[in-house]
Amino acid sequence: MGTSIMNFSSKFKTFLIGAALVSGASSAMAQDFDVSRLSVDTGVSSLGFFISPSYEYNEQLSSRLNVYLGEFSDTFDADGTSVDGTFDSYSASVVADYQPWSNGIFISGGLSLGGYKLSGSTTEIEYEGTTYNGDFGIDIQQKSNIAPVISTGYKYAGDAGFSAGFELGAKLVAQELSVSGIDTIASASDQAQLEDDIAQINSDFEDFPVIPFIALSVGWSF
Repeated sequence: MGTSIMNFSSKFKTFLIGAALVSGASSAMAQDFDVSRLSVDTGVSSLGFFISPSYEYNEQLSSRLNVYLGEFSDTFDADGTSVDGTFDSYSASVVADYQPWSNGIFISGGLSLGGYKLSGSTTEIEYEGTTYNGDFGIDIQQKSNIAPVISTGYKYAGDAGFSAGFELGAKLVAQELSVSGIDTIASASDQAQLEDDIAQINSDFEDFPVIPFIALSVGWSF
């Protein structure tokens, strides 16, 4: 109970900081909008392809709207279990970027809306040395579609408005695993054991409510 309260408190503080930064930045933008301070980045990330318009208020503060789109099918490995599935990622985040040394290195905070889902099927689940055979459907997704997001990175500003950058960050939200078809396992005791294993996995997700991501981008300013 204490850990859950601490996790919630940490998330809430991050949300308030991000919201305050974005709110302050938005107010400044409304007061003195200058199109020459606009730029648009695009790139690839572990959350999907993305496009990211941004606005610079001064040498240290800017804000971004990140829109992530991604959908592809493949065979995924999940802790030894091979899953034929589809990965969907549709989300957007509003963040404020702060450059403490005005040299391209930034730290960011904000709020993410939307999320991802991995849906697939398999005939064999392996977990901690035990193999379960059956006809299973597997879903892994964010437990909430609203989450604080934090990151750090570097953005290089080149000639003629060109830029390039990378970013490392995390959504502060737990994931959740659900499995259907447990009743297709022949042994009733194995059915009960797999249900216990799934509960343990979801408990581990709750104890570490973080979805890390990495992004690479190129951009142009107006």
